[in-house]
Amino acid sequence: MSHETPCIIPEPLVFCLQASSLGYDEKETFKVPVPMLGLGLHVGLLADILEARVKGAGVTYSGSTFYDAQADLACTPISFVAIHGGYRTMKLKIDDIGDVNADIEFKGPYAGLTISF
Repeated sequence: MSHETPCIIPEPLVFCLQASSLGYDEKETFKVPVPMLGLGLHVGLLADILEARVKGAGVTYSGSTFYDAQADLACTPISFVAIHGGYRTMKLKIDDIGDVNADIEFKGPYAGLTISF
């Protein structure tokens, strides 16, 4: 069985099983999930009202890279509403995997409102 959809990260794994004396010669191609390593830090600055958060995760594979990192401040004026703003950066670099090359980066400030229930 073979998948026609191109796989960008990671390149499909190919497993071959040969037992010529039994007439068995098979090849299987499939995609696998790629684990990312990450780190996060959450610090309360003013009781439960003001918080600083930093988090990031990334993976590198065969010269290609993906990472996502952000830092923000959050203010929680009432128990179920948070107003936050910060900076986020995300980058995807693909280096000749299946004839695909890319260098994409998004970064900049952001603001948000969270309502928890």
